[in-house]
Amino acid sequence: MSKRVQQFDNFTWIDLENPTEDEIKSTSFPFKIDQNFIEDALELGHLPKIERTTEYLFIILRAYTATESDKVVGVQQISNKVAFFITDKTLITIHRPSFKFIETTPDNFKSPLEVALHLFNELLMTYDEPIQNQTDRMAEFEQDIFLKGGVGLSVEKLYFEKSKARLTKKILLITQNVFDKLKVDDNLSS
Repeated sequence: MSKRVQQFDNFTWIDLENPTEDEIKSTSFPFKIDQNFIEDALELGHLPKIERTTEYLFIILRAYTATESDKVVGVQQISNKVAFFITDKTLITIHRPSFKFIETTPDNFKSPLEVALHLFNELLMTYDEPIQNQTDRMAEFEQDIFLKGGVGLSVEKLYFEKSKARLTKKILLITQNVFDKLKVDDNLSS
């Protein structure tokens, strides 16, 4: 496990990379984390979600991590998740792989929610290039089918591209539902 603690003027950000359940339990947090949320944070294929408790806001989001050549058929093959625990004074992030957008986060934020919103945006940006690539490849498949009569068309490649597109759409639709449930103070500066 890699643990990074970043102290801001008014709050603390604790980032845990690739922790085990025992390592999370042995880490000292300023509030008690529900066991079910720890399990959700560590489950490989967990889809995006949002939960509120009296002490914190718990959010799971997924960053796109598949490469262009990956043959994917499941959520955990196309993306990796980041779990967020957010209070007024603390942000805790838990994730398996390292993410450049987490490592390079600026340190000029005034609240844990501001950092989280920044990370949400950066996480969503991981989908930009893959979506454009998927669109381009689907256009190539359409040209092969409609203009070249399907000569040289690989049904296997078409299947895996369609699978990537379907999974990407699914993750982003569920993520939109999470964001729809997220209430942000209108006075929050960005």
